[in-house]
Amino acid sequence: MRIAAIGVGRLGLLHAQNLARRVPGAELAVVVDVDEAAARRASDLCGVPYATDYRAALADDSIVAVEICTATDTHADLIVATAAAGKHIFCEKPIALTLADTDRAIAAAEQAGVLLQIGFMRRYDPAYQEARRLIDAGRIGRPFTFRSASFDSSISPSRDFLERCGGIFLDVSIHDFDLARWLMGDEIVEVHAVGAVMKYDVLREIGDVDNAVATLRFAGGGIGVVQVGHTAVYGYDIATEVAGERGAVRAGELRYTDVWLYDATGRVSHDIVSNFPERFAVAYLYELVDFVACVQDGRAPLVGGADARAALAIALAARYSLQEGRPVSVQEEGIGR
Repeated sequence: MRIAAIGVGRLGLLHAQNLARRVPGAELAVVVDVDEAAARRASDLCGVPYATDYRAALADDSIVAVEICTATDTHADLIVATAAAGKHIFCEKPIALTLADTDRAIAAAEQAGVLLQIGFMRRYDPAYQEARRLIDAGRIGRPFTFRSASFDSSISPSRDFLERCGGIFLDVSIHDFDLARWLMGDEIVEVHAVGAVMKYDVLREIGDVDNAVATLRFAGGGIGVVQVGHTAVYGYDIATEVAGERGAVRAGELRYTDVWLYDATGRVSHDIVSNFPERFAVAYLYELVDFVACVQDGRAPLVGGADARAALAIALAARYSLQEGRPVSVQEEGIGR
């Protein structure tokens, strides 16, 4: 199955390399990026041609699917164009920065009859998949509470990225919001968010924060909390816990390897995960493996347009709550339209 990779920055290059070498049934046909230096580098690393304009790839009848990893505010238009070309779509999260553009992209894929999978890779992480299996098996009983944290060590050095990514809730916490729905098996109906700029003044200039907390209310009565921050200088710290009537399940670990050091200093230490490509390397691979299998088998992906829209609606409500300083209903009129 020939696939074009559009957008080959840091994460896009990882996807392209997986498609080129590690995904059964996939053949990377071309890498595309408006930055010719990035496109050429990806071409050299993946051993395929490169282009700076995606339209030739969409016009190539031998290309069956497209993987999109460009700036967030370009996703919707690329999905619409790719769907119009009759090609299946894997797109990084979120689909768009507004619900209107999200709905437009989803509708284009549905009308064209092409598969649309969104890159919520944590669902493909072995630890999170095992947590979901245990919950489904009834090991913790009915879920009551959800707790999730996503901490990284810094912000992007690119102000352009910071201004276009949608902010901390849309760019980072959206993963936690997706996990909340998936692991709790319930919809989030209300969000109350607070946040602050502790370190990066540039975020204040663009209306964002570097640390935040969002409390959640679920339709079935459950409650939750999501923490997020860009100031964890020690590494990439991701963890999620769901507690229920008979127990709890936790997924996520700061350690990179299962090795601890005990020495004469009187301290115990272990290594840490430095960033997301290392922590979720397997998940990034497995989501593309499943994408190809879904196309070949004609089945729906684990996370499609509807799930992506739901997570975006929660993230938009959280951002609005932060701005307004009050709890916000996820269905409140006018949020993120």
